[in-house]
Amino acid sequence: MNLVVLPLISLGIALLSALGGLWHYHKKATLYEERLKIAQEHLDHQNAQIKKLELDWETYNAQKPLQLKSIAQHYSHLQSQDLKTCTEKLDHATQLLEAFKRVGH
Repeated sequence: MNLVVLPLISLGIALLSALGGLWHYHKKATLYEERLKIAQEHLDHQNAQIKKLELDWETYNAQKPLQLKSIAQHYSHLQSQDLKTCTEKLDHATQLLEAFKRVGH
């Protein structure tokens, strides 16, 4: 009878050990799945922010030439002249300051 019981007990212990190992790995897999899900959500959020910044950059670059042209037109009447005296230079600087103040800066 001992010859039959001993292998059955050994087989039962081995089976319990195997089930315990499977349970442990299943628990770790569940933990890793949750970490992966959180990391993916974080990555998706970062990607959305990057795409928004790219669109903002493209919009800025598209509008920049128009803004530069508008600024050039606004100050076109204040083109640099051939100023010789200090009074002429001072008057020109005053005109530039007044034009800048009118813009609302």
